[in-house]
Amino acid sequence: MQSSFSFDEYLKLHFQSRCLLVQLTLACPLECSHCCVSSGPDRKEKLGVKETRQLISEFARSFGENSVVCLTGGEPFSNKTVLQEALRTCNQNNLFAYIITAAHWASSEERAKSTLVSLPKIDLLSVSVDHFHEMFVPLSYALNAVQAAQELGISTNVLYTHDDNFPQYEDIVRDALSLRGLRTDIHTTHLGASGRAKSSVPKFEKLDHSHIVEPCQLLGSPAVVANGNISLCCQVNETNKILQDKNHGLCAGNLQDNWVKSYNTLLNMTSFKALKYFGPKWIIEKLNDDGENIAYDPSESICESCSRLFRCRSKLENVELTLNQSRCKPLIDYACDLDRS
Repeated sequence: MQSSFSFDEYLKLHFQSRCLLVQLTLACPLECSHCCVSSGPDRKEKLGVKETRQLISEFARSFGENSVVCLTGGEPFSNKTVLQEALRTCNQNNLFAYIITAAHWASSEERAKSTLVSLPKIDLLSVSVDHFHEMFVPLSYALNAVQAAQELGISTNVLYTHDDNFPQYEDIVRDALSLRGLRTDIHTTHLGASGRAKSSVPKFEKLDHSHIVEPCQLLGSPAVVANGNISLCCQVNETNKILQDKNHGLCAGNLQDNWVKSYNTLLNMTSFKALKYFGPKWIIEKLNDDGENIAYDPSESICESCSRLFRCRSKLENVELTLNQSRCKPLIDYACDLDRS
């Protein structure tokens, strides 16, 4: 029986802050030039069995059943013992289990199926496919993984990274799926300037980022990086920084701490309420109205504005102090009360 859990359902739970993103490891047998987290064979960062079990169990208690855990990396199959425990803990706590993989393990249909059969229940399998991965993993491996998953009743989709230098590769992927008789959604993202991709990303047409009120819709779904640091933000540029710096303003501590308490404390700060309901550019505008002198570039994205505001704990503390004394504080509280009612 096919799993009814889809990528669209994952996104829905993500927007509802009922998603836990877990970077099981930064190790990966591939070393793709577009990798946003710079994973590869030499990366040693990884989570352990005990801390992963505790993390997912705490998430279930705090966020409730039928939330989703996204298991990623690096390549999560490079930390297979922990991957098995993560899936087992998801199943025990009635959480949806979602894996993102490059499918290097699917060299044949038989091997793909035996690999998936060896794991506890998976609700959704996303296979990363693009011409960057093709240099390390043949497209046939991704097709083997999709076919095996579907035969086992696991929902699938393809995560495709669009590159303006080779736009026709998406048509190749669609044709290959069709030739196999496989039907699965392809979700496309543009190549972003993060990790190793910083040196290979072409200059895209400048987008219009001039709007002031733009709430952060994804704030609230915790992301756990491979050294155990907890991020309030799933945006790769920030999680890469939080991997290195626990003093980042968006870091809610480490798995060795009481991360749920730290996470809730941060989310209840005026700064993050304002970020969730109005966005970072609105915060900058209001702070400047109250006499601050924060540089503002209307062409930057909300992620870039947020990073400038909260990239270290001292900046966060200053924003929090100023907002709590600001004339806009009642409006922030009112927006929060409306959301609860």
